[in-house]
Amino acid sequence: MEGSATMQAQLEECFGTDSLASLTLEDVSDRDEEYAACLNASGLVSYEVEEDFYFSVPSEDSTWDDLYENAQDKVPQVNSSSPCGSDPDNVSAECCAGVSAALTCELSPNSKMSSDCKKMLDEVVFDTYKCSSEVEEYAAFIGVLGALVLTAIVSLTVLRHRAFGALLRKNVILWRQRFFATLASQVFALVLVGALAGVLLGLTSMETTYYDIELLGLTLAFTTPDENRKLIYQNLRPFGGLFLLITFTYPVANMTVSLVAEKQTRMKEALRISGMRDYMQMSTWLITFLLKFLPMIVGCAVLAHYGAVFPNENVPTLALFFFAFVFAMAGFAFLVTVFFGKTRPAAIASVCVSFLIFFSSFHFLNQDSIEAQRNGCYLAPVCLALVVNTMLDDASLGTGFARAASLFATNQLEDLIQIEEASRRLVLAGFLYLIAAWYLDKVVPQEFGVRERPDFVLRPLYFWAPRLWAMSRSACRWLSQTCSKASFREHSASTLADKEVFGREGPAESLSDSETASNADVVVIQVPTGEMSEVNRAYADASRVAIRNVSKEYRINGLRGKRKAVNDLSLSFEKDQVTVLLGPNGAGKSTLIKMLTGMVQPSGGDISVFGLSIRSDMQTIRGRLGWCPQHDILYPSLTVHQHLHLFSALRGKRLDKDATHDLLLELELSDKLHAKARTLSGGQRRKLCLAIALIGDTDIIVLDEMTAGVDPVSRRACWSVIQNNRVGRAILLTTHFLDEADVLGDKIAIIANGSLCCEGNSLELKRKYGDGYRLTVGLPKSPQERASMPASGVDALPSAPLGIANTAETVTPQRVTAVVHEEVAGATIVDQSASELDDGDGAANDAI
Repeated sequence: MEGSATMQAQLEECFGTDSLASLTLEDVSDRDEEYAACLNASGLVSYEVEEDFYFSVPSEDSTWDDLYENAQDKVPQVNSSSPCGSDPDNVSAECCAGVSAALTCELSPNSKMSSDCKKMLDEVVFDTYKCSSEVEEYAAFIGVLGALVLTAIVSLTVLRHRAFGALLRKNVILWRQRFFATLASQVFALVLVGALAGVLLGLTSMETTYYDIELLGLTLAFTTPDENRKLIYQNLRPFGGLFLLITFTYPVANMTVSLVAEKQTRMKEALRISGMRDYMQMSTWLITFLLKFLPMIVGCAVLAHYGAVFPNENVPTLALFFFAFVFAMAGFAFLVTVFFGKTRPAAIASVCVSFLIFFSSFHFLNQDSIEAQRNGCYLAPVCLALVVNTMLDDASLGTGFARAASLFATNQLEDLIQIEEASRRLVLAGFLYLIAAWYLDKVVPQEFGVRERPDFVLRPLYFWAPRLWAMSRSACRWLSQTCSKASFREHSASTLADKEVFGREGPAESLSDSETASNADVVVIQVPTGEMSEVNRAYADASRVAIRNVSKEYRINGLRGKRKAVNDLSLSFEKDQVTVLLGPNGAGKSTLIKMLTGMVQPSGGDISVFGLSIRSDMQTIRGRLGWCPQHDILYPSLTVHQHLHLFSALRGKRLDKDATHDLLLELELSDKLHAKARTLSGGQRRKLCLAIALIGDTDIIVLDEMTAGVDPVSRRACWSVIQNNRVGRAILLTTHFLDEADVLGDKIAIIANGSLCCEGNSLELKRKYGDGYRLTVGLPKSPQERASMPASGVDALPSAPLGIANTAETVTPQRVTAVVHEEVAGATIVDQSASELDDGDGAANDAI
């Protein structure tokens, strides 16, 4: 037995005997009577020796096997009745009571025994019986599992109408759509661990040797692995962590893909615009991941323990370790998603980086310092490798009393990190990953979202200023309307100056013909202090949306100069009105909407939404904002009802069944209530996006080319819905259809090159800028062709009832000109082809 020589020397020094088996209570009593009496009274050691007969060993180099062979024909004459058996894993309550009492025994002041001698008895014999520790570990595992499941149940039932519960429900639905793929991956992981367990159980075995311990009056089992199993353990130590990392490869990739998919489809930003907080997204996805992979975690723990892979670690300890590892890797997945916008590169990168980090574990395995290994545990793959190395080394020592004796004699695992400490450090590492992911998501340039300065967390009151301001605003409104307006003006000036909003960086965006281009840097625009009064006046009016001197400027890499997507634009629109933005592609309409919804930060100026600034109160504004994006942003696996429930909950409202039914009836979607989004037609998906924008009692509605790609009948249905839901709302609509602007717009604003060209209602704009209508008349080129023209063709002329006869011979260019002048006296010819038309004074006019 390894370390037997050291044990024998320790026993000789402590008790004058060279064998644990030959140790008697009399040996202990000779050195400390009080301690021996305490052991005898514990109920664990209670016997009388009828004959002084002890085992002896032939030489100092003898092993436990030699001792057993020399003494197997000699039986000590004792009368004993110990409540403990030879198997330390199978103990009775009486045995545990005796062990607990024996561990409380202390050495007397005049003891001839050293503390190391007592420590040997405690660690090798008494502590080896598993009485309370396993119960505590099971309780810890059940507590963690119960808290996780209880949180999920409460969120999905009691809080199902709240934002947290709705997000968790959404994740569960998405998970359910890929249930069989997840199940297959977990079965694959269990097969890998089961295969290793099968090799160990099928090709190797454990060897057990029994020793009679007179001190306890019983026979103890010393169980060690055979040579083949020891060889497997030793060879597997450097690469056992890699084996388990491969087992957990799918969970790592799956978590990364799930997170990046929301980012790639812009669903993450759509949820943020509707009121989702960052902590909600992180916590709901964490709960989903841990619940999703919980069966695999428990299954791997059971197979690893009972399959002799890690025999010295019980199931709850292994399950908690795997649980902590998955938690840390979930935080790692959040960190990876910051740098990727596509699912496939993100999944490949997460797996590759995990393996690269794992291979750095060889450096830590060669370190003799335990502190180096503890620091390495902040890297989850490295921690997995270190702990697997420790557990395999531990398994090679055997189990029970054999393991305890070897550990006491050699301290073999003293310089290796233990699984309990590693689990705690993995949990801490997971939280560090999440914090780093949250911070980098704020400061690293993204396609969408406002980029913060790197030192934003160091600003005074960064986390508390919005909440304190909301409380003060509520107090002012309760006191008086006058106080509220004054507070708005004061807050806007102080907040803008304190946060340096007119010099704050915006996100790096792309800019092209559609207002974006790749690899753009943000250019800071300084707004003169005098213009702040314009913004302050907007805050004083809580019934409108006021855009004041807003600019958005980009620097395009590879090109000189800067380009302004929005140039010092000022505009306002009121409640109960529909404001329409018109302009060509690249005019700045979408950029303005991105600033209004908080997807990008203005380079200069500010926007007031019912008295709230987009710079300091964006989260509050988003709870009142409905957004219909230019392109459909929907979950293909969610139904129409589930979409409406999700976005209504994010806005803090319970879904009103009657109002929802009426809305869907107007949009002709009532029969699609439980249809999944992927089964809807293009027009129906646009209608669903409109319904999402209107649901949840939103105060401001932003519709970006709402009817693009919608058939004429559905367009008019959407128009009707907007007109019926305009009361109490400020609606901003962008479109390329002039008839849509004419029908819906209470105010029409025309934008070109980022600047406001003009604004007003339809009649005002037509009266001031209109140039009338154009009439195109097509005539046959020759008299013969005119003669063959059917009478119905002449009837189609608008002026036929005014004098053009229904015969082809009378239709001449001069006659057509005369008829048009009868209708519109000031009409002139602006274009002609083939035949010349008289413009009334006998001259041909071919001007365009």
